[in-house]
Amino acid sequence: QGSANDVISARPRLVIGLQSFCVTHSLLELVKMLFNYLLYARSFQGLGPEVMNRVLDLFKLYNTSTRNLVLNAGAVSQGFLKRISARHIGVFASFSHVALVTQCLGAAMEMVSLVQTALILYLPPSQHRILTELMKGLIAIYQDHRTQLFQKLPEIIRAVAEKACADIEVGLDHV
Repeated sequence: QGSANDVISARPRLVIGLQSFCVTHSLLELVKMLFNYLLYARSFQGLGPEVMNRVLDLFKLYNTSTRNLVLNAGAVSQGFLKRISARHIGVFASFSHVALVTQCLGAAMEMVSLVQTALILYLPPSQHRILTELMKGLIAIYQDHRTQLFQKLPEIIRAVAEKACADIEVGLDHV
């Protein structure tokens, strides 16, 4: 088994400003889609409002999908895993993946701000305030997701401890 550092160092990195994030390939796909939408808005005047809606939908979809796979045990119901355990939280390998998920969510939150800055150039002034409010809402959704992820950790640690104690008890019964 690799160490926690191996899991993180083996991942692609996304640099946003002065920050560097370990990310999943799904987040890199999100970045590509967002970039393409911004190119459409730049290339085709008048598409700004439609691009704004599509970008918001992409951010929401990414967050919802990640939340469902990790926090709502969607990886279990979709057959990716038999059960969610401490080994699986995050990107389904170990506790170090909690850091990976939070890195991805942090990168996504940074991208919300960047996309807002870029997209505002392609929107009529009457929609600038709307975009700002919607992007603030996205940041709050992502922050809530991170908070819920951290709140799930004690539950997982407790389950691991109970399993370890049960194994010890069984081992003592056989002595």
